[in-house]
Amino acid sequence: MGASSGRPAHEGPSPLREVRSSSRGTAGPSVYVPLESETGDDEEGDETEEDFGYGGSRGPPGDGHDILQFTAPIYFVEEREGEVVIDIMRLGSMRGSVSVRWKTVDGSGKAGSRYSAASGKVLFQDGEMMKSIKVKVVDSELWAATLEFKVLLSEPEHCETGRYLHTCRVKVIDDDLFPTNKYKEQIEQGEEGIKEINGFGLMREFLTLILDVDGLARSTLLTLVMDQLENLYLFCTLSAGIYMVDTVFNTTDEESVNSLLWHDRDKTVLVLGAVYIVPMVVLHAWHIIRIQLDMKGKVRLFLQANLFRKYLNYSEDSREKVCAADIQGGIFGDSAGLAEGFMSILQILKLAGKLVVLTSFTLRSNPDALRWVLIMPSLMLLFGICRHKLLYDANEMAGSMSADLVHMVQQAASNYRLISNYAQRPLANEEFAKKSAQCREKELPAEIVKANNAYFPKWLGALFVGVYIIDSARDVIHGELSLGVFLATIGIFQQISSDFAEGYLEMMNVSESISPLQTLTVLLNMATDVRSWKAVNRSRRAQTVKLRDAMWSEAATSREKKEAFKDDLMLIELDKVTFRSGSGGAGVEVFSETSASVEQGRLVAVTGHHGTGKTTLLRMVAHEIFPNEGRLFVPTHLRILHVSQEIMMLDQSPWNNLIFGCSSPSDIDPIRIRLILTKLRMKKTMELIKGDPGL
Repeated sequence: MGASSGRPAHEGPSPLREVRSSSRGTAGPSVYVPLESETGDDEEGDETEEDFGYGGSRGPPGDGHDILQFTAPIYFVEEREGEVVIDIMRLGSMRGSVSVRWKTVDGSGKAGSRYSAASGKVLFQDGEMMKSIKVKVVDSELWAATLEFKVLLSEPEHCETGRYLHTCRVKVIDDDLFPTNKYKEQIEQGEEGIKEINGFGLMREFLTLILDVDGLARSTLLTLVMDQLENLYLFCTLSAGIYMVDTVFNTTDEESVNSLLWHDRDKTVLVLGAVYIVPMVVLHAWHIIRIQLDMKGKVRLFLQANLFRKYLNYSEDSREKVCAADIQGGIFGDSAGLAEGFMSILQILKLAGKLVVLTSFTLRSNPDALRWVLIMPSLMLLFGICRHKLLYDANEMAGSMSADLVHMVQQAASNYRLISNYAQRPLANEEFAKKSAQCREKELPAEIVKANNAYFPKWLGALFVGVYIIDSARDVIHGELSLGVFLATIGIFQQISSDFAEGYLEMMNVSESISPLQTLTVLLNMATDVRSWKAVNRSRRAQTVKLRDAMWSEAATSREKKEAFKDDLMLIELDKVTFRSGSGGAGVEVFSETSASVEQGRLVAVTGHHGTGKTTLLRMVAHEIFPNEGRLFVPTHLRILHVSQEIMMLDQSPWNNLIFGCSSPSDIDPIRIRLILTKLRMKKTMELIKGDPGL
């Protein structure tokens, strides 16, 4: 059930024992029965632990052979606690002084944002068996998934570091909500409460969070500023257009020569040509830089990485509520949709800057037309607000029907044999045709709404241009308004009309991204098991320290004198454990005040009828689930591996599946792996991995 980081607690073959579980819900201790080992003929001979490379690797510990390692592979800390206490334990004779250096290393949590980088040296004097170090964690008001960093041991003096526990991970638990705590009450109510939150208010809180992501705030500010270069270019070209018509091409006005550059029309034309051409170099370069900034990709990656990390920490109840398809949709669909909405907001701000430029230009060159320039976008904005819900509802209806159609196809694909065996293919075809037709019927209203919306700015632009021509043409004819200003003003109306069509689409993108934001808010605020892990971890660590102190303070027995690694004598225990199935432990009682203990190094078989709790027991020992009452103790320095009865294979090579459990490349020993496969007579597996690059 566990393997100590020191030597095995018992030399020679370990006796086999059996745990016979009681019937479901029956209280009382488990019964241990010795199992007879197989003594049949074995052409390979009897294998010992040394054959597989498990035992006998260190030899008797003595001076210079003590082991320093962390007491647990993972430590948990809530950010509001301010610091995490990490224990370093000493295994062996405890004679003499030994030391080791330690340092923090970034993981998903970065120094400065999640914790304060630290390093140091720990010295154990003669007889000392435990030391603690502290690392400060940063209490941030901004949400983050459960991020982690590492602490490494190195440069041991007069000792060695543990094979596995020379490294530990520290998980920093965030107590904030995604995207912020402003709507805490509604978010804690779950999906229904989140739907009651104003969508644009929720989007505002998301922007507050995302702009604090490393590098995004600077990139966003740079984009907002540099995007105005295009608007500045528009201002310059409009001014140049008026200058060309009213001055350069006005050959009938002798006074116009005084307004020419160097009083020369040809040289002035060259400069005007450069005004149109040269800025394009800068605009093109900025567009390439904007792409390389990859803000949409950074936002999408931030959401995807945090959702994936959150899902891996989901509690058992959360996994039951959220299916794999929901997570896939969140990672690949909702994250991309929300990132697209973020970019649409930047584009809307760019268009707003253009409107300011056009308004300023009109105020400077043709103040009488300012009222038209202001009225036109105001009417367009009012139209967009009034038509928004109509288009949103039409899209929602079409999207719902499309989802039903996809679900039907999935059902048909997964149940094809059933449909075929019962000769229901004609019926399935009819149902599909019916659903498909209904889906298309629901899409038509949305298409009509989109067409009407697209034509409104065109109509409005044409209407304003026509009215302006009728109203101002006489001023041009009578010389009260220059031809250049008149043509530039018409160009402004056309520009506003075109920009509104683009801006309306961007507004719809922002509106449509609210639904993905709501979905991600649900998924990223699901309950995790990290706090349960934290409680169990600290309880196990405290119990481990207590048992170690007791062992070393007691007078050593004759057996203990031969066994320097007294930590191997600690038992794996269940103390009055009660477990109930179902959400929140409200279901059937599987165990009731069950107690048992197992020595390290023992091989235990758990037997019983189907449904009596065998798998549940193993999952509790592996800390996949936790008891409702009682205590389950496994010494913290033992590694726990739960191998499910379900066959699971990754979509990778046979070799990568075989070494999946290795924590680092340095742990991989191809010779040892071949030896184990040979001893287990796994000839087919040997054939599969033959020639793999990993070997």
